[in-house]
Amino acid sequence: MKKGIHGVSRHLFLLLCGLVAATQAGAGQIVYSGWNGEGVSNNPPLATVFTLDEPTNIASIYNYHWNDGAGQDANLVAGTIGIDQIVSETETVVIGRWPATSWSTNPGVVANTNWVAYPNILLGPGTYKIVDSDPATWSYSSPGTGFSHIEAGPDVTATVPVNTALNVPLTQPLTVTFNDMRVPGASLNQVEVSFLKNGATRTIVATTKGVDGNTLTITPVIPWRADTVFTVTLPVGCALDGGYFPSAPYQFTFKTAIQ
Repeated sequence: MKKGIHGVSRHLFLLLCGLVAATQAGAGQIVYSGWNGEGVSNNPPLATVFTLDEPTNIASIYNYHWNDGAGQDANLVAGTIGIDQIVSETETVVIGRWPATSWSTNPGVVANTNWVAYPNILLGPGTYKIVDSDPATWSYSSPGTGFSHIEAGPDVTATVPVNTALNVPLTQPLTVTFNDMRVPGASLNQVEVSFLKNGATRTIVATTKGVDGNTLTITPVIPWRADTVFTVTLPVGCALDGGYFPSAPYQFTFKTAIQ
């Protein structure tokens, strides 16, 4: 049964204000938002679809579960939020399902109306849809898609050398630039530069790391090995943006010059 606007307007107002305040405080870039001030029903009849034109780190997904003012029993909230890629009109590919945690912007009145999951996954250009493990309580209004909100975490915008670069000088430092790095993440020290010795054994190279603004610099302790393909691996959370969302995993390669 559809709830009138007066039945949910205050709750939606608080929720929307929370999202706006987070954005104004420097939270992640909004990738998609289906929030509005209309009354809501349960079980969206249409797919909740978003399109990416460039690689984007999906840091967080919020789904709204008003559920006719009932929200969710705290003991029953063990759901997931997921993403599928739309390949054709009849085919989708599962990208992932992530545990959802919940909270309420109107505690004491309705519980666990807001679900959030943190995929921290880098998606390429394409069309995707959001899925919810409990569509029966997932809210929607016009045009029939689910109440969802997606924010992006820090993205890698440039590397030196560029991915798959050749003839890199043996003493050249590496740089990785993010679009936003409020503070370095805890996993920064886990950034690795490695190569396959004799084509089989993965060898990690000793490096030093430094951060200046949005740029991470990686310097070899001794010169890079000549005529070798190196892989630079950045784990999740090397950078935290203004909303303290972590960066997605990232990897690039380069080949050094012949000595």
